[in-house]
Order: sequence, then C-alpha cells, then structure tokens
Amino acid sequence: MKIKENITKSIIQSYNSVDKSLSIQSLHSNRSKEFIENFAHILRKEYFKDKSIYRVFSRHFSENRNEFKTNELLYDISVCSISFVLSPNKNKLLYIKKAIWQIESELHETDSHASLVDFNKLVLGSAENKLFICSNIKFLETLLPAAKCCSGKIFICIIPHPRKWDKIDIKSYQLLNKKWVEN
Repeated sequence: MKIKENITKSIIQSYNSVDKSLSIQSLHSNRSKEFIENFAHILRKEYFKDKSIYRVFSRHFSENRNEFKTNELLYDISVCSISFVLSPNKNKLLYIKKAIWQIESELHETDSHASLVDFNKLVLGSAENKLFICSNIKFLETLLPAAKCCSGKIFICIIPHPRKWDKIDIKSYQLLNKKWVEN
C-alpha cells in the first residue's frame, strides 16, 4: 500500500467535501471522520477486487453489517481476509481468517496520552501491518516503547491537524530495528 499517497488523497477529499460553514469544532470533527472513511474507501478499492476473500471495516460503512453484525472491528479501519464455515443449519457463516491491516488515528495535537491509549490497541492486534496516524511529530518518542511491543510491520504517519489541511505535509515512518525510520 502507498501509505503517504493514499493518506494525501484522503485528506484532500475530506478537506474539499466537508461544509466549511460548520462551527470550528464540527468542521474539524467532520473532516476527521471523512478522512477515515475516505482512506477506508481507498483500501476497499485495493482489497475488494475479490470480496469473497477480503473485507475492509470502518465505522460508517455498513455493507459488512449483514454478515458480521457490525461496521467496525475494534479499529478505525480493519482490513481482513475472510473465509466461511457452515453452521449446524447449513448456513454459510463468514469469519475473520487473518488481519492484514489495523489502522488507528488520533488527531489531537497536544494529547500524547490519548494517542498512546489508541496506539495500545495496535499492540493488542495481530495484523501483519499496523498504521497509526497522529498530528504531532513529538509523539514519536512517546509511542516508541509501545511500538516495540507490537507484532507485524509498524507504521506511523504524522499529518496536520484538520484545521491545517489547506497545507498538506505528511511524514511517514516505519519501525525498523527498534527505531522510527522515515520512509
């Protein structure tokens, strides 16, 4: 996945689609929500080539609800491979076979505690790839000890706070040899 490119597209779409006449707080909240859904949409395009093998879950996407009884699976965005089993009544039941991506975002600029709380969810997960999106480069060192406890490939993207989306500057890092390395 082209993380920086896909995040940039998602920010631009969100910046342009949210009603700018909203209150400041509503504007930022709606941009953040739209950003996650736009990013999930991009992932759906990539992984839905075969809907019988992959599913992408996010809070405001309801197409998985009928089969999984939920929109969101623990994370802001989850990309999973799926399979099925027959129930005793011979109904086809889908289950999560493997977590491919687990993505969390916390766009507070000053609350490193909130970022760490959300990052902890990634430590608990089993995905091959984990991505955390935040808005303060100073949080890298705060999140590093928890990142070292994660399994899989760990990525962090630092993006501007939604109020600053008129200028997009994204930094992307991967955890390599127990250090953040810029991509």
